[in-house]
Amino acid sequence: MSENSRKSKPEMIIDGARRLMVVTPAKYLFNSTMIHDVITRGRKFVVDIDTGLLEIYPLTTKKRFTFRLPGRPEVELATKLDVALVQIRDYILDWGWQSGRYTLKYYGKYMTYLDSDPKQQNYGQFMEYAREFISKKRS
Repeated sequence: MSENSRKSKPEMIIDGARRLMVVTPAKYLFNSTMIHDVITRGRKFVVDIDTGLLEIYPLTTKKRFTFRLPGRPEVELATKLDVALVQIRDYILDWGWQSGRYTLKYYGKYMTYLDSDPKQQNYGQFMEYAREFISKKRS
């Protein structure tokens, strides 16, 4: 095991009430056709933290947006632009404009994100960036 892999935090997926930890098969297991196909198609092996069951996590086909404030849980946003912007505004007003990175993610065929530093912009600029990001991804 390399020094970097011991220090890294495990990737976690929260799927409803389920907590899943992403696991990577050992290198020699890639000789297996099934293992190779799962990884090359972008799916992931996950372990359900509560039950200990190993599963194959499917690719998401549902297009969705999420938003996260620093130190707060990620929330799923509505797909309509105006509603999503109101949700972001309300979330920021509830928790306050604080230091740290604000992350707006889009899950479609690929996951892309807008990562923003509030020290370099104000609330109005961030909301304009969010509007552009969501508009482009929806089209």
